[in-house]
Amino acid sequence: MNQERIERRLSGILIADVAGYSRLMEDDEEWTIHNLEENKKLMETLISDFQGRVVDSPGDNILAEFNSVVNAVECAILIQKELAAKYASLPENKKMQFRIGINLGDVIIKDNSIYGDGVNAAARIQSLSDPGGINISRYVYDQVKRKIDVQYEYLGEHQVKNLDEPVRIYKIIPGDKPDSEANGTRATEKASFNRMAYPLPERPSIAVMPFVNLSGEADQEFFCDGLTEEIITGLSKNPELFVIARNSSFFFKNRPVKAQQVSEELGVRYILEGSVRKQGNRVRVTVQLIDAVKGYHIWSERYDREMVDIFTLQSEITTQISIELRIKLIGGDVVRRYFGKDPHYYETYLSLIKYLLEENHEMAKVTAEKLISIAPSEPEGYYGVGIYHIYQILYERSDDPALSLKLAEEYAEKAYALDKTYGYTMLLYAYIDLLKENSKSAISRLEKWVDLEPNAAMAHYFLGYFHYLTGEYEKAIQFIERAIRLDPYPYADFFVYLGAVYSVPFHNRLFNHEKAKEYGEKALKINPNNLKAHCMLAGVYSVDNDMDKAKYHASEVLRIAPNFTLKVYESYMRIQKDKELLDYKIESLRKIGIPEK
Repeated sequence: MNQERIERRLSGILIADVAGYSRLMEDDEEWTIHNLEENKKLMETLISDFQGRVVDSPGDNILAEFNSVVNAVECAILIQKELAAKYASLPENKKMQFRIGINLGDVIIKDNSIYGDGVNAAARIQSLSDPGGINISRYVYDQVKRKIDVQYEYLGEHQVKNLDEPVRIYKIIPGDKPDSEANGTRATEKASFNRMAYPLPERPSIAVMPFVNLSGEADQEFFCDGLTEEIITGLSKNPELFVIARNSSFFFKNRPVKAQQVSEELGVRYILEGSVRKQGNRVRVTVQLIDAVKGYHIWSERYDREMVDIFTLQSEITTQISIELRIKLIGGDVVRRYFGKDPHYYETYLSLIKYLLEENHEMAKVTAEKLISIAPSEPEGYYGVGIYHIYQILYERSDDPALSLKLAEEYAEKAYALDKTYGYTMLLYAYIDLLKENSKSAISRLEKWVDLEPNAAMAHYFLGYFHYLTGEYEKAIQFIERAIRLDPYPYADFFVYLGAVYSVPFHNRLFNHEKAKEYGEKALKINPNNLKAHCMLAGVYSVDNDMDKAKYHASEVLRIAPNFTLKVYESYMRIQKDKELLDYKIESLRKIGIPEK
């Protein structure tokens, strides 16, 4: 008998209710009911004007659904503006104020009403709003932050009943965004050594915050990000500095945080922040360097340049920072990887990285080929196609593994010929070496990457990962922990393979299943759909005979990758040197029902 299919859709969810409704009813019941009816009519009209629909309006509450969260937020702002004007001349006890919360989430449609976690989260967001205020979830914020000209205040993470993951909430502050020349962190408080997440390094330590786009043009966002990344890259090549990785710096993008908070969370002393304003063919870049420990600005500068002079500008900023920190520069200019090319190059490159991290290898290949067509003299695209062929072998998707390996080598050679210092080419060669069972050469290539880029978190991570694959577990821990220190908000895989090291029972004095579980759970907090984390935890719980948890993680593996089998796992892990360990892992997964083929 066929069950009726549940209708679902992604919707903008707005919930509003009256702040202090019980008090208003006690003070003047008739006035309260009259005003509530009037205000509901106003809100229903505005919701309709913004192409939303009122789903339900019991008591002092309104639930509305929108196809667009931009419309939902603009509607909410207008509602609060109209209500504020209506009650402006009345005393506080005669003001009816609504709290509004907005979420973007999956909803279940039944009898023209909506249900589900998305609605529950919206209710929680609304309950934390100020009277007359609007709170939104991170998902809404990501959609509206560049489209609606208001300020946003980050309120942190909040738990929602029946949801495993906390919800990040932002408060909308009505009015135009401030047009300051250095719109970012502020050194108003000193960072505390006691609150530092990590001990300060002995070397001068710095985090470069994402530069703020003041141009009002969305396409300039990539320019700002590219400039930020180039400065990070230029500073990272200096072994006298400790530089936080791009991934952790960009964690703070569009978040209104103070230098003191950034310093304490990342464990660094200096913060560089800046803004970019482009008008025509000219660009103004404003930067300032903050000593967060002392709580003051130690240097600021404004640069007005023609767009054609951007390379010189990058070098000037990097040089000046080094002078202020009393560091000598080595290696000349910063790397000119993303500027002076097709304007879509950097955007396409970011898409390549995204697809590789998501293991969407077919789209990664298409994107890499696009990079080659845009800039055939740059190495990124060739690396992308080469690593695609490696994954075809590892995931048993290749009809001819020998040919795939040959193609991977050809693309590695092309990338290396174009730029012998591009670290990901060394990673590509390292995979090729492991598939040829030459682990010593693979490790050597990654050590070279670390030497060339001592502040590159990914270089340290992959060196640690390859030490794990080759059975050098203490070195694996050393380099992966170093990667996390350079990138305190890392990708989930960093924690997955820390956990994997602790899960190894053979020839490993670090063996500790509790730590393996701890790091596996940390990985899932970053990415709940991380296949490797679920796979690792399934095996660990299976060995511990905690079958409920083992089967849960096994079911998550098959939910995320329905075609996952022991044969696929064995193929992917063929590069693991310890075959006894591979057999042990396969048996732990077989025990909980992962299919053979």
